[in-house]
Amino acid sequence: MRLRLLISLTIILFFGQNALADGRVALVIGNSRYVNVGELPNPTSDAAAIGETLSRLGFKVTRLNDLGINEMREALLDFSDAAADSDMAVVFYAGHGMEMDKQNYLVPVDAELKTDRSVNFEAVHLDLVSEAVSGAKELRLIILDACRDNPFLSKIKVTRTTRSISRGLARVDPEAGTLIAFAASEGSVASDGAGEHSPFTQALLDVIEEPGLEIDFLFRKVRDRVMAETDGDQQPFRYGSLPGRAIYLKPPEASAAAKLPEDGLPPQTEAAEAWFAVKDSNSIAVLEAFNTRYGSTFFGEMARIRIDELREAAPAQSVQEQAAVALVPKALETAPRLSRTRSFRLASAIPGRIPVLGALGDSYSGSLSELSDGKLKVEFFDPGSLVGAFDTFDAVREGKVDFGWANSAYWAGKEPAMLLLSGAVPFGMTPEKLVAWNNGEGGKLRDKVFARHNLKSLACGIAGPESGGWFRKEIRSVDDIKGLRFRINGLGGEVAAMSGMQLMFLPGGEIYPALERGTIDGAKFSVPSADLLLGLNQVAPFYYYPGWHQPATMLDLFIGLGTWNSLKDEERQAIELACARQLREALHDIATNQSEGLDGIRRLGLEIRSFPDDVLAVLRRNSDAVLKEKAGGNALFAEVLESYDRHR
Repeated sequence: MRLRLLISLTIILFFGQNALADGRVALVIGNSRYVNVGELPNPTSDAAAIGETLSRLGFKVTRLNDLGINEMREALLDFSDAAADSDMAVVFYAGHGMEMDKQNYLVPVDAELKTDRSVNFEAVHLDLVSEAVSGAKELRLIILDACRDNPFLSKIKVTRTTRSISRGLARVDPEAGTLIAFAASEGSVASDGAGEHSPFTQALLDVIEEPGLEIDFLFRKVRDRVMAETDGDQQPFRYGSLPGRAIYLKPPEASAAAKLPEDGLPPQTEAAEAWFAVKDSNSIAVLEAFNTRYGSTFFGEMARIRIDELREAAPAQSVQEQAAVALVPKALETAPRLSRTRSFRLASAIPGRIPVLGALGDSYSGSLSELSDGKLKVEFFDPGSLVGAFDTFDAVREGKVDFGWANSAYWAGKEPAMLLLSGAVPFGMTPEKLVAWNNGEGGKLRDKVFARHNLKSLACGIAGPESGGWFRKEIRSVDDIKGLRFRINGLGGEVAAMSGMQLMFLPGGEIYPALERGTIDGAKFSVPSADLLLGLNQVAPFYYYPGWHQPATMLDLFIGLGTWNSLKDEERQAIELACARQLREALHDIATNQSEGLDGIRRLGLEIRSFPDDVLAVLRRNSDAVLKEKAGGNALFAEVLESYDRHR
């Protein structure tokens, strides 16, 4: 049924492609040659490349360079007429932009901006750009490569003490159906880059002509590329909400399906002929072989759907699959029908670029959107974009942010029992046991613990054992941990201190220099795939796995009870179902993620080491003592620990 429906929809899409092309218009502006500040190297070439690309995508493009204030206003006015009743209207701007009093402006090349009063007269308010695209029916898209370091800021005289002017651009909340993409997140600066194009424009050029890339996912790929190119220093952001249907700048390649002859015979292309030969196969291996060769075509998507259907119908084929299916229930396999569209902001305490731990939070938006047919949209924000990492708990509890993402150990200072829910328990439950416990008695305790803080928490992801850490010297016996200066926190930190180590508290970004200088002797960071990001092998050649302190990491989606209770039943069901599915997939993927991370460690030339038995014996004894002590002074901790111990 799914196959027939997709074929029908795609044929309709492609028969209508020419009509769509006629309704596509774009305005592309590159401001490089500023009169009163230095010249920007890339906007003109950025605009030229984007203009040519949009033309290939069927847009009628107006491309203009180095516009003054009057020319920019005239260009936007003319474009608003062209965009009226179009299907898609796109404005791309490269050049200087600025924020004043949380309002965004594009800066023409003739601007002087001597005082803050000049801004409204000499710069173009972003609302004018939004107005220019407002007549489009299907997609209204504004792309701003305009967060470059603004040289006007040091020159502007501020005449009002209450007025604020800052670097970068301020977040926006465009009307429904409009998408606005920034080259860098709120209040931060985008790089010009050292090449022909800025990192943001280059990333956009790299993916924009990829067939079948839905517009929302397109900008997620742009973000990932820019962050990789800038080592995480620049994170593009997009704002706004779109209708609950797929929107493509370049639709999936299905031209063959659109040209089926009247006699019904298969179209004579290599991919099509191969597909008609294998489409009824019940062999996943055959279909995967087809997808290896033709995965980029329309028929590759058909093969992937067929593979998914076969896997859903067949028994699980691996221990990991069996565990994931058995431990995470499929109580809501059919997504509920939703009657309204809602948008939410998700503030994460873990950066989205961190493999597994942050990436699962980032991917939740896509999971929920897909499951809800686009009715429930979640925008993911890295720490610091909306609130600081350790401010997330209070921001969600107080209703300032809709959703939060973290491991509950982050909040142990507010509620010690959250440590037991987090997986961060020395010698504690394996991921499978932790998920099974959370599915029953542990889940009820989770509700009780979080409700005390006016929050609802959902187990929404799981990671495998963390590493034992990176060390400057080999750990051969208990004597080697006495006095060892070790970066670790949580319950593991308390156990380490009781065992004779000196605790060192450092942000992740300070681990490398501290190990390099010798101010610490070792550090625990995360799971192997995340450990690879820090390059610690260059300053700490001894790597230990698995860790004793955290055999599993549960990832939580948490929501203020006021927000949770305001949702309709079917909306809560959809949010829970998206978490359950993501949790099941994450549990299944643990073995692969861990092995890939460890393989990466080995490729660095390191040996994976295990802690000696006498070291583990001391740590285990002290772990029991720490937990007993905590239970003695906290009734809720004792209640959760009693259940935890019965299940581990």
